[in-house]
Amino acid sequence: MLKKIRKLLKQQEGFTLVELMIVVVILGILSGIGIQQYGRIQDNAKKAAHEANHRIIKSAVQMYLMTADPLPELEAINLKTIKDAGYLDSQIVNPYTNTDNYKIAIEEGEVSGAYIITVTPSIEEPTEDPTEDPTEDPTGGTSSNG
Repeated sequence: MLKKIRKLLKQQEGFTLVELMIVVVILGILSGIGIQQYGRIQDNAKKAAHEANHRIIKSAVQMYLMTADPLPELEAINLKTIKDAGYLDSQIVNPYTNTDNYKIAIEEGEVSGAYIITVTPSIEEPTEDPTEDPTEDPTGGTSSNG
């Protein structure tokens, strides 16, 4: 019996082209699914970090407002103010832009001593390209002032 198995194994030298192609197709399908899942996991992680940043900033601002004496102007309170006062251990970074561009808006509520705190990522204005000539016509010609 063992002699027959050894003889069969000695005769088989490698894989056929069809077998190799099937393995390549299966690996391609599995890697495609894995890449999609990885991207989805990254998006979910960024969203969760962004929401956690909002909660952390709101809590830090609430603590600052409760303990600040005298209370500064509400418009002057920003992330740097809160961090310098010791209510944030480190600078909060937006996971989508990798910058600390959160904007804090504080309004007085209807009840005395109550505040409405809004935290949003500030949108930075695109800077103009200094190499562009503002008098140049986008169609290729030059504009005339007359």
